[in-house]
Amino acid sequence: MAPRFKTTKLVVDARMITRKNTHGIARYTLEWLKYLAQNPSPYLVPVMLTAPDFPQEQFTCSTAIAQVQTSIPWISLQEQLLLPLLLKKIGCQLFHSPSFMSLMWTPCPLVMTIHDLNHVHLPHHYGMAQKWYYRLLVARAISRAQLIFTVSKFSQTELERIYPASKGKIVVTGNGVAECFRLETNAPATLAPHLAHTGPYFVAIASDKAHKNLEWIVQAVEIMHDHDPQLKVIVCGTRPEQLCKQIDEKRLRSRFIFTGPLNDHELAYVLRHAKALLFPSIYEGFGLPVLEALACGTAVVCAQATSLPEVAGEHAFYFEPTRFESFYSAMHTAWKAHDSTALKQARSTHAHTFCWDAFGQQTKSALESRCLFLAHSPSVAATSNT
Repeated sequence: MAPRFKTTKLVVDARMITRKNTHGIARYTLEWLKYLAQNPSPYLVPVMLTAPDFPQEQFTCSTAIAQVQTSIPWISLQEQLLLPLLLKKIGCQLFHSPSFMSLMWTPCPLVMTIHDLNHVHLPHHYGMAQKWYYRLLVARAISRAQLIFTVSKFSQTELERIYPASKGKIVVTGNGVAECFRLETNAPATLAPHLAHTGPYFVAIASDKAHKNLEWIVQAVEIMHDHDPQLKVIVCGTRPEQLCKQIDEKRLRSRFIFTGPLNDHELAYVLRHAKALLFPSIYEGFGLPVLEALACGTAVVCAQATSLPEVAGEHAFYFEPTRFESFYSAMHTAWKAHDSTALKQARSTHAHTFCWDAFGQQTKSALESRCLFLAHSPSVAATSNT
Protein backbone atom coordinates (compact mmCIF):
# COMPACT_ATOMS: atom_id res chain seq x y z
CA MET A 1 0.00 0.00 0.00
CA ALA A 2 1.42 3.39 -1.00
CA PRO A 3 2.18 5.72 1.90
CA ARG A 4 -0.17 8.67 2.43
CA PHE A 5 1.22 12.15 2.73
CA LYS A 6 -0.39 15.21 4.19
CA THR A 7 -1.54 17.64 1.50
CA THR A 8 -0.75 21.35 1.55
CA LYS A 9 -3.22 24.08 0.60
CA LEU A 10 -1.29 26.20 -1.88
CA VAL A 11 -2.76 29.64 -2.57
CA VAL A 12 -1.55 31.36 -5.74
CA ASP A 13 -2.09 35.11 -6.07
CA ALA A 14 -3.67 35.62 -9.50
CA ARG A 15 -5.18 39.07 -8.91
CA MET A 16 -3.01 40.66 -11.61
CA ILE A 17 -4.79 38.61 -14.31
CA THR A 18 -7.64 40.66 -15.75
CA ARG A 19 -9.38 40.92 -19.11
CA LYS A 20 -7.14 43.91 -19.85
CA ASN A 21 -3.96 42.25 -18.61
CA THR A 22 -2.98 38.75 -19.70
CA HIS A 23 0.62 39.46 -20.66
CA GLY A 24 3.93 39.52 -18.80
CA ILE A 25 3.58 38.44 -15.17
CA ALA A 26 -0.12 37.75 -15.75
CA ARG A 27 0.76 35.32 -18.56
CA TYR A 28 3.33 33.56 -16.36
CA THR A 29 0.74 33.15 -13.59
CA LEU A 30 -2.00 32.01 -15.96
CA GLU A 31 0.23 29.35 -17.52
CA TRP A 32 1.30 28.12 -14.08
CA LEU A 33 -2.32 27.76 -12.98
CA LYS A 34 -3.26 25.99 -16.23
CA TYR A 35 -0.46 23.48 -15.72
CA LEU A 36 -1.43 22.92 -12.10
CA ALA A 37 -5.06 22.35 -13.09
CA GLN A 38 -4.17 19.88 -15.84
CA ASN A 39 -1.49 18.06 -13.82
CA PRO A 40 -2.82 17.61 -10.28
CA SER A 41 -0.33 17.05 -7.48
CA PRO A 42 -0.90 14.46 -4.72
CA TYR A 43 0.75 16.90 -2.29
CA LEU A 44 -0.81 20.24 -3.27
CA VAL A 45 -4.39 21.48 -3.00
CA PRO A 46 -4.30 24.60 -5.17
CA VAL A 47 -6.47 27.68 -4.68
CA MET A 48 -6.21 30.85 -6.73
CA LEU A 49 -7.02 34.36 -5.59
CA THR A 50 -8.69 36.21 -8.47
CA ALA A 51 -9.86 39.73 -9.20
CA PRO A 52 -13.56 40.37 -10.05
CA ASP A 53 -12.67 40.79 -13.76
CA PHE A 54 -10.63 37.59 -14.04
CA PRO A 55 -11.03 36.29 -17.65
CA GLN A 56 -12.79 32.99 -16.99
CA GLU A 57 -13.02 32.33 -20.73
CA GLN A 58 -9.22 32.04 -20.91
CA PHE A 59 -9.10 29.53 -18.08
CA THR A 60 -11.31 26.69 -19.26
CA CYS A 61 -10.00 24.31 -16.57
CA SER A 62 -11.16 26.59 -13.74
CA THR A 63 -13.19 23.80 -12.11
CA ALA A 64 -9.95 21.92 -11.34
CA ILE A 65 -8.71 24.70 -9.04
CA ALA A 66 -10.78 26.39 -6.38
CA GLN A 67 -11.16 30.14 -6.81
CA VAL A 68 -11.48 32.78 -4.14
CA GLN A 69 -12.53 36.07 -5.66
CA THR A 70 -11.47 39.22 -3.86
CA SER A 71 -11.72 42.94 -4.49
CA ILE A 72 -8.50 43.63 -2.54
CA PRO A 73 -6.45 45.62 -5.09
CA TRP A 74 -3.18 44.14 -6.30
CA ILE A 75 -0.15 46.15 -5.10
CA SER A 76 -1.98 48.37 -2.62
CA LEU A 77 -1.91 49.49 0.99
CA GLN A 78 -5.14 47.56 1.65
CA GLU A 79 -3.55 44.23 0.83
CA GLN A 80 -0.94 44.63 3.56
CA LEU A 81 -3.66 44.33 6.18
CA LEU A 82 -6.50 42.51 4.42
CA LEU A 83 -4.70 39.86 2.36
CA PRO A 84 -2.98 38.10 5.30
CA LEU A 85 -6.36 37.97 7.07
CA LEU A 86 -7.95 36.46 3.95
CA LEU A 87 -5.16 33.88 3.65
CA LYS A 88 -5.69 32.90 7.28
CA LYS A 89 -9.47 32.69 6.81
CA ILE A 90 -9.22 30.29 3.85
CA GLY A 91 -6.64 28.10 5.60
CA CYS A 92 -3.65 28.87 3.38
CA GLN A 93 -0.66 26.67 4.23
CA LEU A 94 1.72 27.88 1.51
CA PHE A 95 1.37 31.21 -0.30
CA HIS A 96 2.85 31.75 -3.78
CA SER A 97 3.23 35.34 -4.91
CA PRO A 98 4.15 34.95 -8.60
CA SER A 99 5.16 38.60 -8.86
CA PHE A 100 6.99 41.31 -6.92
CA MET A 101 3.91 41.71 -4.66
CA SER A 102 5.17 41.33 -1.08
CA LEU A 103 3.46 41.34 2.30
CA MET A 104 4.80 42.51 5.66
CA TRP A 105 3.66 39.21 7.13
CA THR A 106 1.85 36.04 6.08
CA PRO A 107 0.12 33.43 8.25
CA CYS A 108 2.03 30.65 6.47
CA PRO A 109 5.29 29.96 4.60
CA LEU A 110 5.94 32.09 1.52
CA VAL A 111 7.11 31.26 -2.01
CA MET A 112 7.67 34.05 -4.51
CA THR A 113 8.67 34.64 -8.12
CA ILE A 114 11.00 37.52 -8.95
CA HIS A 115 11.16 38.14 -12.66
CA ASP A 116 13.67 40.98 -12.76
CA LEU A 117 15.42 43.65 -10.71
CA ASN A 118 14.41 46.75 -12.64
CA HIS A 119 13.94 48.66 -9.40
CA VAL A 120 17.62 48.20 -8.54
CA HIS A 121 19.14 48.92 -11.95
CA LEU A 122 16.75 51.68 -13.06
CA PRO A 123 15.78 53.49 -9.83
CA HIS A 124 15.17 56.77 -11.69
CA HIS A 125 12.12 55.15 -13.32
CA TYR A 126 10.40 54.72 -9.94
CA GLY A 127 8.76 57.11 -7.47
CA MET A 128 9.55 57.32 -3.78
CA ALA A 129 6.66 55.03 -2.77
CA GLN A 130 7.80 52.34 -5.21
CA LYS A 131 11.41 52.62 -4.05
CA TRP A 132 10.28 52.22 -0.43
CA TYR A 133 8.14 49.22 -1.38
CA TYR A 134 11.03 47.42 -3.05
CA ARG A 135 13.65 48.40 -0.48
CA LEU A 136 11.66 47.26 2.55
CA LEU A 137 8.94 44.81 1.57
CA VAL A 138 10.58 42.93 -1.30
CA ALA A 139 13.95 42.65 0.45
CA ARG A 140 12.24 41.35 3.60
CA ALA A 141 10.16 38.86 1.63
CA ILE A 142 13.29 37.50 -0.08
CA SER A 143 14.84 36.71 3.32
CA ARG A 144 11.62 35.03 4.54
CA ALA A 145 10.80 33.07 1.38
CA GLN A 146 11.09 29.29 1.38
CA LEU A 147 11.66 29.27 -2.37
CA ILE A 148 12.31 31.93 -4.98
CA PHE A 149 11.46 31.19 -8.59
CA THR A 150 13.01 33.25 -11.36
CA VAL A 151 12.90 33.09 -15.13
CA SER A 152 16.52 33.33 -16.32
CA LYS A 153 20.05 32.57 -15.23
CA PHE A 154 20.75 36.27 -15.59
CA SER A 155 18.09 37.09 -13.00
CA GLN A 156 19.42 34.37 -10.70
CA THR A 157 22.91 35.87 -10.84
CA GLU A 158 21.54 39.35 -10.15
CA LEU A 159 19.39 38.13 -7.25
CA GLU A 160 22.28 36.34 -5.57
CA ARG A 161 24.57 39.34 -6.03
CA ILE A 162 22.16 41.98 -4.71
CA TYR A 163 20.23 39.87 -2.17
CA PRO A 164 22.65 37.33 -0.62
CA ALA A 165 19.76 35.91 1.44
CA SER A 166 18.39 34.43 -1.79
CA LYS A 167 21.33 32.03 -2.25
CA GLY A 168 20.30 28.38 -2.06
CA LYS A 169 16.61 29.22 -2.49
CA ILE A 170 16.46 30.03 -6.21
CA VAL A 171 14.94 27.77 -8.87
CA VAL A 172 15.28 28.93 -12.50
CA THR A 173 12.19 27.81 -14.41
CA GLY A 174 12.33 29.95 -17.53
CA ASN A 175 9.15 30.79 -19.42
CA GLY A 176 7.38 29.10 -22.30
CA VAL A 177 5.67 29.90 -25.55
CA ALA A 178 2.03 29.18 -26.42
CA GLU A 179 1.23 26.72 -29.21
CA CYS A 180 -0.35 29.39 -31.43
CA PHE A 181 3.07 31.05 -31.88
CA ARG A 182 4.22 28.86 -34.77
CA LEU A 183 5.11 29.06 -38.44
CA GLU A 184 1.58 28.33 -39.73
CA THR A 185 0.07 31.06 -41.85
CA ASN A 186 -3.68 30.76 -41.21
CA ALA A 187 -5.23 34.06 -40.12
CA PRO A 188 -7.49 33.99 -37.06
CA ALA A 189 -11.20 34.14 -37.82
CA THR A 190 -11.57 37.37 -35.84
CA LEU A 191 -8.72 39.23 -37.57
CA ALA A 192 -9.60 42.93 -37.79
CA PRO A 193 -9.19 44.58 -41.21
CA HIS A 194 -6.42 46.94 -40.04
CA LEU A 195 -4.27 43.93 -39.06
CA ALA A 196 -4.27 42.53 -42.59
CA HIS A 197 -1.50 44.90 -43.72
CA THR A 198 -0.05 43.54 -46.94
CA GLY A 199 3.18 45.55 -47.21
CA PRO A 200 6.39 44.94 -45.26
CA TYR A 201 6.35 46.14 -41.67
CA PHE A 202 8.10 46.01 -38.34
CA VAL A 203 6.17 45.09 -35.22
CA ALA A 204 6.59 46.51 -31.70
CA ILE A 205 4.86 45.80 -28.39
CA ALA A 206 3.15 48.79 -26.79
CA SER A 207 4.30 49.82 -23.33
CA ASP A 208 4.37 52.97 -21.24
CA LYS A 209 7.36 51.77 -19.21
CA ALA A 210 10.44 53.93 -19.70
CA HIS A 211 12.93 51.04 -19.84
CA LYS A 212 11.14 49.62 -22.89
CA ASN A 213 12.77 52.54 -24.75
CA LEU A 214 10.15 52.79 -27.52
CA GLU A 215 11.20 56.35 -28.37
CA TRP A 216 14.19 54.89 -30.19
CA ILE A 217 11.80 53.30 -32.68
CA VAL A 218 10.29 56.70 -33.47
CA GLN A 219 13.74 58.27 -33.86
CA ALA A 220 14.83 55.47 -36.19
CA VAL A 221 11.66 55.69 -38.30
CA GLU A 222 12.20 59.44 -38.65
CA ILE A 223 15.61 58.73 -40.19
CA MET A 224 14.46 55.83 -42.39
CA HIS A 225 11.14 57.12 -43.69
CA ASP A 226 12.63 59.50 -46.28
CA HIS A 227 14.56 56.61 -47.83
CA ASP A 228 11.85 53.95 -47.73
CA PRO A 229 8.24 54.99 -48.47
CA GLN A 230 6.97 51.49 -47.57
CA LEU A 231 8.22 51.55 -43.98
CA LYS A 232 5.48 50.83 -41.42
CA VAL A 233 5.49 49.84 -37.75
CA ILE A 234 2.54 47.96 -36.27
CA VAL A 235 2.34 48.60 -32.53
CA CYS A 236 0.44 45.86 -30.68
CA GLY A 237 -1.44 46.71 -27.52
CA THR A 238 -2.99 49.76 -25.88
CA ARG A 239 -1.67 53.06 -27.21
CA PRO A 240 1.04 54.52 -24.96
CA GLU A 241 0.25 58.22 -24.55
CA GLN A 242 3.86 59.39 -24.52
CA LEU A 243 4.73 57.40 -27.65
CA CYS A 244 1.75 58.81 -29.55
CA LYS A 245 2.77 62.33 -28.53
CA GLN A 246 6.28 61.77 -29.86
CA ILE A 247 4.95 60.31 -33.13
CA ASP A 248 2.65 63.31 -33.63
CA GLU A 249 5.42 65.81 -32.84
CA LYS A 250 7.54 64.27 -35.60
CA ARG A 251 4.55 64.00 -37.99
CA LEU A 252 4.99 60.27 -38.40
CA ARG A 253 1.44 59.10 -37.71
CA SER A 254 1.11 57.60 -41.21
CA ARG A 255 4.05 55.30 -40.46
CA PHE A 256 2.49 53.69 -37.37
CA ILE A 257 -0.52 51.40 -37.05
CA PHE A 258 -1.91 50.84 -33.53
CA THR A 259 -3.83 47.61 -33.12
CA GLY A 260 -5.27 47.99 -29.64
CA PRO A 261 -5.33 44.89 -27.37
CA LEU A 262 -4.90 41.57 -29.22
CA ASN A 263 -5.50 37.98 -28.27
CA ASP A 264 -2.69 35.45 -28.71
CA HIS A 265 -3.86 34.25 -32.14
CA GLU A 266 -4.04 37.80 -33.50
CA LEU A 267 -0.65 38.69 -32.03
CA ALA A 268 0.88 35.53 -33.53
CA TYR A 269 -0.50 36.46 -36.95
CA VAL A 270 0.94 39.98 -36.79
CA LEU A 271 4.32 38.67 -35.60
CA ARG A 272 4.44 35.90 -38.20
CA HIS A 273 4.19 38.31 -41.15
CA ALA A 274 6.51 41.03 -39.84
CA LYS A 275 10.01 41.74 -41.10
CA ALA A 276 11.17 41.77 -37.48
CA LEU A 277 10.12 42.51 -33.93
CA LEU A 278 11.67 45.76 -32.67
CA PHE A 279 12.45 45.30 -29.00
CA PRO A 280 14.63 48.22 -27.85
CA SER A 281 14.27 47.47 -24.12
CA ILE A 282 17.40 48.22 -22.09
CA TYR A 283 16.62 45.80 -19.26
CA GLU A 284 14.74 42.49 -19.13
CA GLY A 285 14.47 39.61 -16.71
CA PHE A 286 13.40 37.34 -19.59
CA GLY A 287 11.82 38.97 -22.66
CA LEU A 288 8.74 36.91 -23.58
CA PRO A 289 7.84 38.94 -26.74
CA VAL A 290 11.27 38.03 -28.14
CA LEU A 291 10.54 34.34 -27.63
CA GLU A 292 7.05 34.63 -29.17
CA ALA A 293 8.39 36.38 -32.27
CA LEU A 294 11.13 33.79 -32.78
CA ALA A 295 8.56 31.01 -32.34
CA CYS A 296 6.70 32.49 -35.31
CA GLY A 297 9.93 32.39 -37.33
CA THR A 298 10.31 36.19 -37.19
CA ALA A 299 13.59 38.03 -36.76
CA VAL A 300 14.19 40.08 -33.62
CA VAL A 301 16.10 43.31 -32.99
CA CYS A 302 17.10 43.39 -29.31
CA ALA A 303 19.88 44.46 -26.96
CA GLN A 304 22.88 42.22 -26.40
CA ALA A 305 22.44 42.61 -22.66
CA THR A 306 20.65 41.29 -19.56
CA SER A 307 18.62 38.11 -20.23
CA LEU A 308 18.03 38.66 -23.95
CA PRO A 309 21.02 36.71 -25.37
CA GLU A 310 19.98 33.84 -23.10
CA VAL A 311 16.53 33.87 -24.72
CA ALA A 312 17.34 34.73 -28.34
CA GLY A 313 20.64 32.89 -28.70
CA GLU A 314 22.13 33.38 -32.16
CA HIS A 315 18.77 34.28 -33.69
CA ALA A 316 18.67 38.07 -33.18
CA PHE A 317 20.02 41.27 -34.68
CA TYR A 318 21.74 42.61 -31.57
CA PHE A 319 22.59 46.18 -30.63
CA GLU A 320 24.48 47.86 -27.80
CA PRO A 321 21.86 49.01 -25.26
CA THR A 322 23.43 52.44 -24.62
CA ARG A 323 23.95 53.45 -28.27
CA PHE A 324 21.07 54.58 -30.48
CA GLU A 325 23.33 54.31 -33.55
CA SER A 326 23.78 50.62 -32.81
CA PHE A 327 20.01 50.11 -32.58
CA TYR A 328 19.42 51.98 -35.82
CA SER A 329 22.06 49.90 -37.61
CA ALA A 330 20.50 46.62 -36.38
CA MET A 331 17.02 47.81 -37.36
CA HIS A 332 18.20 48.87 -40.82
CA THR A 333 19.98 45.54 -41.33
CA ALA A 334 16.84 43.62 -40.32
CA TRP A 335 14.74 45.67 -42.77
CA LYS A 336 17.07 44.88 -45.67
CA ALA A 337 17.72 41.23 -44.74
CA HIS A 338 16.32 38.39 -46.84
CA ASP A 339 14.64 35.67 -44.79
CA SER A 340 14.88 32.07 -45.92
CA THR A 341 12.62 29.21 -44.91
CA ALA A 342 15.58 27.61 -43.15
CA LEU A 343 16.20 30.74 -41.04
CA LYS A 344 12.55 30.93 -40.03
CA GLN A 345 12.50 27.26 -39.09
CA ALA A 346 15.70 27.59 -37.05
CA ARG A 347 14.24 30.50 -35.06
CA SER A 348 11.01 28.64 -34.39
CA THR A 349 12.79 25.45 -33.38
CA HIS A 350 14.99 27.38 -30.95
CA ALA A 351 12.03 29.20 -29.38
CA HIS A 352 10.08 26.00 -28.81
CA THR A 353 12.85 24.61 -26.64
CA PHE A 354 11.24 26.94 -24.06
CA CYS A 355 8.11 25.09 -23.02
CA TRP A 356 5.31 25.92 -20.56
CA ASP A 357 5.00 22.24 -19.67
CA ALA A 358 8.66 22.06 -18.65
CA PHE A 359 8.24 25.29 -16.69
CA GLY A 360 5.16 23.89 -14.93
CA GLN A 361 6.79 20.56 -14.12
CA GLN A 362 9.86 22.22 -12.63
CA THR A 363 7.76 24.64 -10.58
CA LYS A 364 5.47 21.90 -9.29
CA SER A 365 8.34 19.56 -8.41
CA ALA A 366 10.13 22.29 -6.45
CA LEU A 367 6.95 23.10 -4.51
CA GLU A 368 6.25 19.44 -3.77
CA SER A 369 9.78 18.98 -2.42
CA ARG A 370 9.40 22.07 -0.25
CA CYS A 371 6.04 20.86 1.08
CA LEU A 372 7.54 17.51 2.06
CA PHE A 373 10.42 19.33 3.77
CA LEU A 374 8.03 21.59 5.71
CA ALA A 375 5.89 18.60 6.70
CA HIS A 376 8.92 17.02 8.34
CA SER A 377 10.22 20.33 9.76
CA PRO A 378 7.28 21.87 11.66
CA SER A 379 9.53 24.37 13.41
CA VAL A 380 10.61 25.84 10.06
CA ALA A 381 7.00 26.12 8.88
CA ALA A 382 5.95 27.74 12.15
CA THR A 383 8.61 30.47 12.05
CA SER A 384 8.83 31.17 8.32
CA ASN A 385 6.04 33.75 8.33
CA THR A 386 7.75 36.16 10.72
